Amino acid sequence: METKAGRTNFYMFGYVIIMSVIMPWSNALFNVLFLLGAACYLVSIIKKKPLNTNSPKWPMSVLVIMMVFMLLLILSVVVNNDWAGLNYATRMVEFILMPMMILHYTSSLGVNKLKTILEAFIASTTLLSIGSFALAAYKALWNSGNGSFFSKISYENLAMVIVHHQPIYFSIYVGFAIIALAYLFLFTQKRHKLNVIYAFGFLFLLAFIFLLGSRTGILATFVCLAILTFWKSKKAFFAFLGCGLLFFVINYSYNDSFKKRIDNVVQFNTDFDYHSDWAYEGLALRYMTWNCSLSCISENFWFGTGITDAQPCLDDCYKKNSYRSLLYFGEHQGTKFNSHSMFLDVFVKTGFLGFLVMVLLFSILLILAYKDHNILMILLIMFFLINGITESLLVREKGIVFFSFMLGLLFSLRRKEIPLA
Repeated sequence: METKAGRTNFYMFGYVIIMSVIMPWSNALFNVLFLLGAACYLVSIIKKKPLNTNSPKWPMSVLVIMMVFMLLLILSVVVNNDWAGLNYATRMVEFILMPMMILHYTSSLGVNKLKTILEAFIASTTLLSIGSFALAAYKALWNSGNGSFFSKISYENLAMVIVHHQPIYFSIYVGFAIIALAYLFLFTQKRHKLNVIYAFGFLFLLAFIFLLGSRTGILATFVCLAILTFWKSKKAFFAFLGCGLLFFVINYSYNDSFKKRIDNVVQFNTDFDYHSDWAYEGLALRYMTWNCSLSCISENFWFGTGITDAQPCLDDCYKKNSYRSLLYFGEHQGTKFNSHSMFLDVFVKTGFLGFLVMVLLFSILLILAYKDHNILMILLIMFFLINGITESLLVREKGIVFFSFMLGLLFSLRRKEIPLA
């Protein structure tokens, strides 16, 4: 006879697995699901009737640091009378509440169901990737008309052909799906029927992330995979390295978009024309935004510019330095260029104090994961931080949603359940 606790666990499992499937496809629908789940979670806390009576408490050190960061943002809004910046501050509520909620819903599910949730996320991301590749290839083949369609597949049309993802955010989903696939294959009990599926998914997604062309996404994925495979065995490490090099050579040799982006890195110098030259694309953009971010930091070191005043500070610097290639999009398309770095963005807005709190938060998370021998959580944090070097991940909701959801899920994984040997 099914118990009430059993039914509750079933509903919580279904809820979280639906979230994992929806996340790569629709941010809006995911947020609707989050609001429903968060409401139930908060009501259960207020009534002191937790949905999961065996749920572990969220680490107090992490909660305190998260709350301090939130408090700094709210103080910045109040002190600077910056009510327009309240929208950014409220996003941090999701950053704090999501992992606590997901941990509460998943901690009693058991290792097989946790792996099923990971597999659902991987399958959803793979399906989106296959569909995106098929449509982009069809369009490229239709437009080329000469059979050389592969060379014409660019990272822009590949990332946005089904869902309007920027390449970096699509690469985050794909990259972590690759890492999770490798983890499941190397460290969990083998299920022979799934080995072929795991292998196909891994190889396809590895090839696909090169086509997306996000250099930081590729770097973050390869660093994490190198650590994961080397941890397991040198044989696995060299097998992965061989696959990676093969896909790199194929893409560099036959895909014009990928070749151009790699050549931009190799040939990059700071002597380009700021007025109109976009030869280095994202590299030129980041050189200019980082330069102005450092300028804003030097002028507002301790407490930052405040949330809303960060963009005007950057725009003034762009004008001062005649970065017209950046200003053009603001004047003609309304596009504003932020710091394009999570670390610089937080430093500009909240100053040294906010930056220090952020560093403490991620440091504590890494320490907790290391003490728990939770290799996948360690890799999640490293993956997020590396991608954050060149993208303001805490500005866009997709970055917050991805990290917060996965952080809560991976807190439920324990070494006693999945041995790392």
